[in-house]
Amino acid sequence: MPALRDEEFGFQVDQADDEESTEEDDDEESDDDDDDDEESGDESTEDNTGGEESGETEDDDDDDDDEETSDGDDKDESDDDDDDDEKDENADSFKDEDGEGLISGKAADRGTEDSDKKRQITVCVVCCLLLAIILGLGLGLGLKDKGDDETPVPVRTPAPTRNVTIPPTAPPSTMPPAQDETVDEVIVTASADTTIYVDGQFAGDGFGERDVMLVQGGTPGNPDLPRAFSLVQFNLNSTELAKLREPVEIEFCLEHVVSAEDLDRVVTYTACLLPFSSPVDQYTGTNVTFQIPADCIDGKNVTFDVSPPDELLCIPATNLVLETNGNEIDIRYLRARQQNNGDNRKLLNVDPVLVLAIFNPENSDQPGDQFYTSNDPEERGAVVEFMSTGDNATDVPSFEPNATEVPEPQYDPCSMCGNNFTATILDAEVPGADGLTCAAVQQACNMGFCDPDQCSILPMAVNEVCGCTLSPGDVVGI
Repeated sequence: MPALRDEEFGFQVDQADDEESTEEDDDEESDDDDDDDEESGDESTEDNTGGEESGETEDDDDDDDDEETSDGDDKDESDDDDDDDEKDENADSFKDEDGEGLISGKAADRGTEDSDKKRQITVCVVCCLLLAIILGLGLGLGLKDKGDDETPVPVRTPAPTRNVTIPPTAPPSTMPPAQDETVDEVIVTASADTTIYVDGQFAGDGFGERDVMLVQGGTPGNPDLPRAFSLVQFNLNSTELAKLREPVEIEFCLEHVVSAEDLDRVVTYTACLLPFSSPVDQYTGTNVTFQIPADCIDGKNVTFDVSPPDELLCIPATNLVLETNGNEIDIRYLRARQQNNGDNRKLLNVDPVLVLAIFNPENSDQPGDQFYTSNDPEERGAVVEFMSTGDNATDVPSFEPNATEVPEPQYDPCSMCGNNFTATILDAEVPGADGLTCAAVQQACNMGFCDPDQCSILPMAVNEVCGCTLSPGDVVGI
């Protein structure tokens, strides 16, 4: 049986086959012992038989014994041969089984070696990966630390402490202020104009886009001669106004539409300033909000004559503009506007827009006169001219044509601004300045309004409105 298993299944031997072959060997050995016992029993029986036969016939004993002896020897020899064959067969089976065990052991050893090699390769790969990760992290952290070390750490600089104490101001005689660039003339063109028909069929119409405007006395109840007046608006936003030398004279100039009829006729017209509320080109005879001449500011006006052949008419307006209490405008204000972009209105009660009304206060059965507007394609509209009449920049502005020019002290209450603005002061409290005094100016300085960052907002208002002279080191409170 073991030889048959070897031929059928080759050398695929496991532990169960070894156990079976061991049991078969034990059985075969026990069978050999039983055969030996049977042979010895047979021999004893045959000996007893031979003894009996020898007692019966002694003559035949020797022959029979010889035959039986030879037979017994032959039988023993055959039995021995059988036993030898069985032993040889068992020995062969043992040899085969030993071979199977040897092959199985080698296969097991080979499998163990393969698994060990796989484990070793896996461990090596894992170790290499871990080593690469560790090296990468170490290199990255090292470079980061190096970069951090090279970056300078910002240090906050302590904010400087500002001293609000006003430094002493040197007298102008020993330290004259720097003079700004000056100009002798500035011309401001009209920004809007229109005709207002008080009655007649055109009372509800707007004429803000026409290139001419009409001034006419008219006759009540006559639809062919309606009453009409003109409005002209000027925006004082020219930066050149801040460079004017003082004193100045102001004129309104109109370009007249020439007429060839009745050349000897002369008509007297009136001009005054009106408070500004809306652009004049938006008004009509039905929505106008003021009455002429009742609403002229402070009742002030100027008159001028017009003849049909006249072309350019210039109306003196210095007294009208600079002396009107409710709308006081002087060169101090005009210079301040360049610095504060109109914020000075809150200090001086001055509107940066001039509205000029031109009208005939008398009824007339004669046709009126026409003047060119800002819409004229040849730019012949109305203008206001500011002309310097002084010889130098330190002349005192003349608020009245015949005023005596008396120099006054100059000062700079907020000298830390560094812009060297100076002005001539005639009165300690300027009319229309909302009670702004030197004390108020000093308080403004102490509160930081003259900080260099704020110089573009209030310097001119502060320097030119206050009407007193501060001594060096004086501190004035409200």
